[in-house]
Amino acid sequence: VTLLFQYTAQQHAAKQAQTGRIATAGQHISPKVRYMKQYVGNACGTIAACHCMMNNAQVLGVRSDSPVGKFITATAGQGPEAAGEA
Repeated sequence: VTLLFQYTAQQHAAKQAQTGRIATAGQHISPKVRYMKQYVGNACGTIAACHCMMNNAQVLGVRSDSPVGKFITATAGQGPEAAGEA
């Protein structure tokens, strides 16, 4: 399945404005949000799926003895760089 969306000049301008605000004022991300850095190319969908599962494990019923559950446990408390290298 491939999901495509139109990327307009208005969206590009909004993204640039957002990037500027973050660069100036900084950004606070809740410590409850789990995410990891992507170190390999062409893995955006896989990383997005990991983010979804990591942040919704209880709702999804991810078992702690499953591969995803073990990954979530192993990367608990790590920053995005360390979790991305795991």
